[in-house]
Amino acid sequence: MTAQGTGVASTAETLAGLGTGPGANLRLWRKSAHTAGACVEAAPGVIDHEGQFHHLKPGARSRPPAPANEPGGSSAVGPGVLRTHRGPQGAGRGHIATTPDRTSPGKPHDFLLHETNTQLRQLGRTGQDIDGKDVQNALGELERAGRRPPGNPRGRAQWVAHHIAGKPLPVLPGGAIGFEAELLPRVTLRPGITGDDFQIIAKDGTFEVVLDNNGAYKAKDGTFYKSEDNLLGAGKEVAEWTHWPILEIVTAPIAVLPGEERARRSAGAVFAAVESALSRMRHSPQGTPIEEIFPKDRFTYTHDAEDALLIPDPTIDGIRPELYMHYTVGMPLESGVSFLEHVRDNEWHPIRKRRLSDGIRFSGEMISLYHGTRYAPPTADLLDERDVSMLRFFLATVYTQVAAAFPGGSQDPEMIKNRTSVALRTNLAAWRAALPQPVQDFLRDRAAEIRAELLRTAGVERPGLTSDALKVRLDDESNATIGDYLDNALLPDPGHIVDQYQALGVRTRFANLDTAQRGLRTPLVLLELRSSHRRARTLNDVKATFTDLKQLATQSYESARTMRDAEHNDPRRTEHRRRLARELSTSTNPAVRDTLRALEVVDDNAAPILTASEVQAILAELGAYLHDPAANAESLAKALRKVADGIGPVHPVPDTYGPVEETQRILWGVSGWLRHRNDPDLLKFVNGILRTDRTLGWTGDNVDANAVHEAGRKVLVQNTPLPKNRAEWANAIAQQIARGNAPPRMRGGRPTFRKDWQTPTHEVNPAGSSRSPYPLTDSHVVTADLATSGIVPPQHGAGTPTEHTAGSGPGVHDSFVTDDNGLRWKFSSLSDGQLCVEVAEVCRKFT
Repeated sequence: MTAQGTGVASTAETLAGLGTGPGANLRLWRKSAHTAGACVEAAPGVIDHEGQFHHLKPGARSRPPAPANEPGGSSAVGPGVLRTHRGPQGAGRGHIATTPDRTSPGKPHDFLLHETNTQLRQLGRTGQDIDGKDVQNALGELERAGRRPPGNPRGRAQWVAHHIAGKPLPVLPGGAIGFEAELLPRVTLRPGITGDDFQIIAKDGTFEVVLDNNGAYKAKDGTFYKSEDNLLGAGKEVAEWTHWPILEIVTAPIAVLPGEERARRSAGAVFAAVESALSRMRHSPQGTPIEEIFPKDRFTYTHDAEDALLIPDPTIDGIRPELYMHYTVGMPLESGVSFLEHVRDNEWHPIRKRRLSDGIRFSGEMISLYHGTRYAPPTADLLDERDVSMLRFFLATVYTQVAAAFPGGSQDPEMIKNRTSVALRTNLAAWRAALPQPVQDFLRDRAAEIRAELLRTAGVERPGLTSDALKVRLDDESNATIGDYLDNALLPDPGHIVDQYQALGVRTRFANLDTAQRGLRTPLVLLELRSSHRRARTLNDVKATFTDLKQLATQSYESARTMRDAEHNDPRRTEHRRRLARELSTSTNPAVRDTLRALEVVDDNAAPILTASEVQAILAELGAYLHDPAANAESLAKALRKVADGIGPVHPVPDTYGPVEETQRILWGVSGWLRHRNDPDLLKFVNGILRTDRTLGWTGDNVDANAVHEAGRKVLVQNTPLPKNRAEWANAIAQQIARGNAPPRMRGGRPTFRKDWQTPTHEVNPAGSSRSPYPLTDSHVVTADLATSGIVPPQHGAGTPTEHTAGSGPGVHDSFVTDDNGLRWKFSSLSDGQLCVEVAEVCRKFT
């Protein structure tokens, strides 16, 4: 059914047009008066013979993404309205998009009835089998009790059987790691089959097969493209947007943690079973019956899956599609932040990367609120008590989910769950209930402040975001809002219980934490990776990713077990680390203050420049330095220099100054001061500059070490960026002594490399020369400014060079001269007639 025209269709009109009888399709699209031509989608589903609503699995790529040059949603979204997205251009214009009407069989599918009786026998029930009416009644009772059965037929049968037998409802299997692999072949079903109950289950329990969707723009010549821009860029004409069913393998949870062995299949068994199926599929001709890939002696079929045919997937953009992967990883409640950091560091999409970075930073700021003490953000890792670690992981994840649920921007993926790097499969309310009571009390008591800070953080990414965003309705059939969803994380009794399907469209979700049938010492929450490691050419690529994720899951689990030990939470230990965090956060020591500032530098996606391990190593050195500066200054200096050299080029490209260079500059500066402040040569350099730089106007005697030390402290306090090497420190200190301030280009924030730093016709007078000018070229930017420093090079060729070596290019020759002040100068004669003069890694060109 479609509704023609360009008017506004109300909810009631849409529902009336779709109907509410058995089998009526309920895929709601609504136009908005303030977004002409835009449409709104609610959760897809069907009404069964009992009049109950059942969710359909959303197609992972059933609609094309919003074109890059169009906004992904209306900017005029107000309270109480559904979020909008623009309809696909190939889906037709001026009508409400729907899926075809489907006919219900009028009774439970044969598989559901058969599987329910099988489950009842396994539960110990004897006597006559139940009939379809019993299944209908059980489903209705579960729905009316607010217990929505799983979407797959096997899961529904388990719930119906347990309900009829009076047993507690089963907990869906979670697992430390599992994966979904979308495969290549297109699926053709029998005529009249909807595919709603398509499921193929391996009898050995290793995996199951379900339907998913793939889609592309089709050109008039029959080729396919993932985006309309790619199609038009290839010089072709659009025929239509089309999509088709494909197979998706969903593995059983794989045993990777101690205690999972009894409840889960081994990695070897799962990979062997999947490889066997893929091998048969790889060599199958077009039109292969699905039973040849998944033989019935080894697999159980639902009614919809029988007699399907497989044909090759079309080539998209001229490239054969790869395996499209989604991994689900179980993380313990105590130690998930390190996993989020790993996902962030491997995220390629800037919006998703930004939201993970913001979430981790937001959770760290909430620790200050939890403790009632303001901590510098980099010190958050020092606060590793079990309750604090659990709060950080929880709130960091909550932020990513809520930020994804907010109305999308122009760069957001269309599917809500693709707007976050990790889609939570465990319901927020269940996770909150498992947190320590002091954490739950904090979430309840400070809910208003947490909401406000979350909105403030999200507002940096989305300027103009207000509290009205929390009033926006979720994309499902309920009246719940984004604020209601957030309340599931903050309040013990929220107004609406919102699951992950309602919030983000995550179909397989869990109402309880995963314990591997009580085999695990610490329960897990399940996170689906929406983009990390998502493409794989072969199963070997999947195995490699699995190995990496297994290592992460194991490390996090062992860390969580450690956090549960009394020794880790000993008040003496935790108070020592908390005191160190306070001392670092409040220290007036310039070296400490500036190092912490370097740890806070972030890139354009709000991701920190330094890794978590680098930050932790520096914090350890800072702690030792605070305890005994004299004894630990050299160790801290070496650590800072090592980190700075490792994050970027030791000699940055001229004319560039980004976050990496800013971080390096600060760390190099602190390291240089710690190393040079007691250097006797620094005193010699400073006095040489004061004596020879006439622009400073210094007429006094040589200064002593105390004067150099005091001036160096002022430079450290005032300058951004800090000097990098001995020559720069000497120059900055000399100007501080003579003028009472540091060189202008070193003050007031990052340098901008303006041209006025290098006056093109400035004269530098070589000692003993006839004062002939050497005009500076305009093309070479350097790390120190000879034009304003007053450092005067010796005459080229004067005296005896200490070294003479050939240059690295044709016509380039280097010579080295040490002047009376002990400065070592390098002269390079270039093939273009220029002379490059360099002192202490500082180079300027002269003609």
